[in-house]
Amino acid sequence: MQTNKQGALLSMSLRRHGLGIVWSAGFMLFAAFIGTSLIFGAYKVPEVETFNMVVLDFYFLGLVPSLGFLMLTADYRNYFKQATFSRKLAFLKRYPISTEELVKARVVEYLLTLVVMEIIFFVPVGFVLVQSFGLQTIGEYLLFVAFWTGFSLLIGSWYLYLEMCSREKKYLLVSFLLFIPYVGIPIGMALLGTHLVQGSIWLIGNYGIVPPLLTLAAGFLSLYGFSRLMVKGVQKRDLA
Repeated sequence: MQTNKQGALLSMSLRRHGLGIVWSAGFMLFAAFIGTSLIFGAYKVPEVETFNMVVLDFYFLGLVPSLGFLMLTADYRNYFKQATFSRKLAFLKRYPISTEELVKARVVEYLLTLVVMEIIFFVPVGFVLVQSFGLQTIGEYLLFVAFWTGFSLLIGSWYLYLEMCSREKKYLLVSFLLFIPYVGIPIGMALLGTHLVQGSIWLIGNYGIVPPLLTLAAGFLSLYGFSRLMVKGVQKRDLA
């Protein structure tokens, strides 16, 4: 019975998104080709290599954690003006659905979206990385994807918590504040003579499966922890 309710919630959510799913997938494909341009720029134009590598790191930090979200659906386009997250929760809480079921259904939707968007994003980006940054085998490419999947889960689960348990004003504020570390980390690493994306490839080349396993473990632990916090947060949240 619980599985049936979660399936019904997931189906209802996907129908609600409608063509927004297609638009979100198209945007992710467009973003992937921007990424390939940045990689080619970093590799082919030595005069601006450092600048392009900093931009590439910023691009990965900003985009990869959002792979589990359908960013061009109506819920996300209008969330601040129309409080779509709060209204959706208020609507669902009128039905005989437990908070645990509601949270589990949202996590399943997040994970399904993550898988689909990663395929769209990492196929073109991965192909260029193999050509430009020395990923020698399909195995190394898959380890690279796994490494960044862990990072996506690590930060994305926090985004999911904010979506479910915070007012839209706070969600928007946090989104703006994240630009500070997303810009500062690549610049700081560049001043130290290294880069994030390039460094992840170096870690995989030298330590194999260990770095991806560590990031995946951290990511799934983060998702598990924030899922438990989401249950408590949604139960306590005032949606009036």
